[in-house]
Amino acid sequence: MPGGIAITIGCPQCAHERDLEIKQEEKARVASAYEMDMREMNIEPEYWGATIDTYQADTPEQVKAVQTVKRLIAGEIQQIVMTGSNGTGKTHLAIAAVKELKGKIYTMYEITTRIRQSYSPRADETELEIVGELARLPMLAIDEVGRTKGSDAELNWLSYIIDKRHTRGLPTIIISNKHVR
Repeated sequence: MPGGIAITIGCPQCAHERDLEIKQEEKARVASAYEMDMREMNIEPEYWGATIDTYQADTPEQVKAVQTVKRLIAGEIQQIVMTGSNGTGKTHLAIAAVKELKGKIYTMYEITTRIRQSYSPRADETELEIVGELARLPMLAIDEVGRTKGSDAELNWLSYIIDKRHTRGLPTIIISNKHVR
């Protein structure tokens, strides 16, 4: 009605409940998108909250590790090898870099199992496609290096991936509980 006033009659409590419901649906959508992002980067739920800021550096070595990961994220360095005992936060720091640079993290076991599965006649991808994908990711962290058999094939795959990533200037983090001698 031209020049008139439109009046909406409704229950204020119902409107408030509708607003709450809409906010909850939005929170659920955001949480679902975040979960999908974490799974896409192959990050386990235990580490979904891992960031550089949530890492607690208690030793000079841990402080140096944080500084080094920050340098990798900033593009100042390309490759890091992190070694140390269980529970020192190597994976936490690597995941912080993976999230920041939109990459992926895999254990060496996951990589070797995926490649071995490619030999099946029903495989969806070839060995070369798998190592090629790993060599092209914007950021790659490989955890638990040295925990598998360390066969010649595994060393060849790892060497190929690291070499390709190096020549392409892509950041890589290698994590091991074995100490470098």
